[in-house]
Amino acid sequence: MIRDWVCALLAGCACGGAAAERVEAELKNAGDSVAAVYYAIGGPVPRDGDIRATTMRGGRFSLDVPDSDSVYEVLFFPTEAAERIDPKRPGRGWVPETKVCRFYLFPGERVRVKGVLSDSMLVWNVDTPLYERKHKAERGEYTNYRLREYRAAREAERVFAGGASEDTIRAAFDRSRRWRQAQRGWERAWIEEHPDDELAGLYLLRASAYDDLDSLYGLLGANVRNGRLKPLLDDRMASYREMLATEKARERMRTSADIQAPDFTLPDVQGEPFTLSALFGKGRYVVLDFWGTWCGWCVKGIPRMKTYYSKYESRVEFVGVDCNESEQDWREGLEKYRMPWPGVWAGDDRSVQTAYGVEAFPTKIVIAPSGRILKRFEGESEEFYRYLDSLPDGVR
Repeated sequence: MIRDWVCALLAGCACGGAAAERVEAELKNAGDSVAAVYYAIGGPVPRDGDIRATTMRGGRFSLDVPDSDSVYEVLFFPTEAAERIDPKRPGRGWVPETKVCRFYLFPGERVRVKGVLSDSMLVWNVDTPLYERKHKAERGEYTNYRLREYRAAREAERVFAGGASEDTIRAAFDRSRRWRQAQRGWERAWIEEHPDDELAGLYLLRASAYDDLDSLYGLLGANVRNGRLKPLLDDRMASYREMLATEKARERMRTSADIQAPDFTLPDVQGEPFTLSALFGKGRYVVLDFWGTWCGWCVKGIPRMKTYYSKYESRVEFVGVDCNESEQDWREGLEKYRMPWPGVWAGDDRSVQTAYGVEAFPTKIVIAPSGRILKRFEGESEEFYRYLDSLPDGVR
């Protein structure tokens, strides 16, 4: 996520307010500005334009985070950290996790953050009991793992950019991955030893989607599962189980034959309910195109899609399923790209994506006139168009 946000810093925009700042920070050796974003957990995911750069004076800056019932995640990093990674793109580029400060801000909390930026990492602490406990726990072995991962990742990037052999590049990235796995192992051991500490819940929230979160969640004490982290933990576990269901559906569609396309009803451009199964049994194939205006490859493929829609309109119906964006963005995209086929809006409702195992965009699903799934294609693929050319008439 950080890679996406860093790509669109809006330099010169201030985040601070007058007297109600809830976050005050002092960062040594950090330059003159910091990039920051804060957002309510469970609310909209930040977009590129939500991250802002604000001026630091003597290494000091503040953030006026709303004081509400919401739990916020606060994330910031010195723009100097990005400039050291890529001096040709000041204030932009990839920032490693070791240079990022991120923490949760609970209702009523006000915090002071102090940190020191070095070539290796940003060492920081926050003056609340939970985060002080976190930094105390992570001193030593865990911090060493993070530092080694960072150095291994930089080495992997160096050999990759230098045109090393595939085996050398793979080995370099494997070293970085092993140190990351060491951190995950340390976190799991800490949870096992301190199941009733809120910090155990924070480690679960930081865990990778590919970790066994059900197992980690089972280690947490009841007071943590039902405490102030409960909304965050519940949301994290719901997302995790949705991911597992998506992967299961994707694998089933890959390996099984004669699967009926899951039915759904979503609003069309007129706001009327569109039901997929209404297209079945009418002698036409159906192509579901999972896309979004935010997806560069989705947009890039629209002209070719238009050509093939015109070519096979009499026997193939296209349906665009817009995902992961606001209705306004979807409608503006329809107006801009003038797609002639029906479109429906899924928004933040991921149930249809989950049912079809959609993890990549664009994903195109080809369905027989009877409603059987014939083929799926991920990415903008030439193979998809060749497959449309090969479809026979009259298939049920």
